[in-house]
Amino acid sequence: MADFQTWEYKGYTFHKQVKKEALEYIENMEVFDDDIWLCTYPKSGTHWTLQILYLLQVDGDYEKMLEQGLGAKRLPPLELCIDKPDGSISYSYKKYEQLESPRLIGTHLPYDFLPRQVFEKMTKIIYVARNPKDTAVSMYHFFKPTMKKMMNVDVDWNQFFQIFMSKKSPFGTWTQNVLPFWKRRNDENILFLKFEDMKKDSLESIRKIAAFTGRSTSTEVLQNIVTNSSPEKTKKTMVVSDDADIQALSPGAFVRKGIIGDWKTHFTVAQSEQLDEVLQNDLKGTDLEMMFQ
Repeated sequence: MADFQTWEYKGYTFHKQVKKEALEYIENMEVFDDDIWLCTYPKSGTHWTLQILYLLQVDGDYEKMLEQGLGAKRLPPLELCIDKPDGSISYSYKKYEQLESPRLIGTHLPYDFLPRQVFEKMTKIIYVARNPKDTAVSMYHFFKPTMKKMMNVDVDWNQFFQIFMSKKSPFGTWTQNVLPFWKRRNDENILFLKFEDMKKDSLESIRKIAAFTGRSTSTEVLQNIVTNSSPEKTKKTMVVSDDADIQALSPGAFVRKGIIGDWKTHFTVAQSEQLDEVLQNDLKGTDLEMMFQ
């Protein structure tokens, strides 16, 4: 099985680019009252949702978003630590601390690893969940070129599927990340969204995000945001990011197809049934249902 160089901490699996000192610092970091925390399992619509949030700041005007440098403010996830060739480490949390308020903070951290002040101040959290089959395929296409470039290791889909299904997945299991947020979906400071619902009715989903973040606006503006947060426009925005770590982090696509059901081009019948069985067990009694096509 391919080695994703993971480590264990407090019952969770983390990628080697998440370090203990960063997790300990984040636990006690200062949180601002007007922060918006975007929490996701990797490859679940993170950058699409960021695009929507940035566009809401400029009434859906894509060119204005670029002119104001909002797209260029995109940073790697809060917890990420990039090892530099000179032996130094670039800590993403330090970059977020330098952002002016109001801050958009993106993270793949499990619920229990968020800063204490998030819970004390009831900071606004948007959580986006994507069905695990499409998530797995998107993660595969992101990590495959990364491992080839950084470790000269070729990973095929069958190898990656085994890792995704195991406790050695580089960001923990899908249910470990999703379920704690789902259980708190009715908290007033949490907006729980499903990627598939966002695709099926983008206008209504963006309306919910606007209302939650205090940026309720006209249907015309919301429709402009639907248009300007397309996968093509979001990919274009990612290109202009001025963060060196975003540019060098991975040759894999941060934004790929952005569709529902691409898992059917990769999963075998046996693999699909295996994941279905795991989900049936893990989601029993939770009322969480995901759309797969």
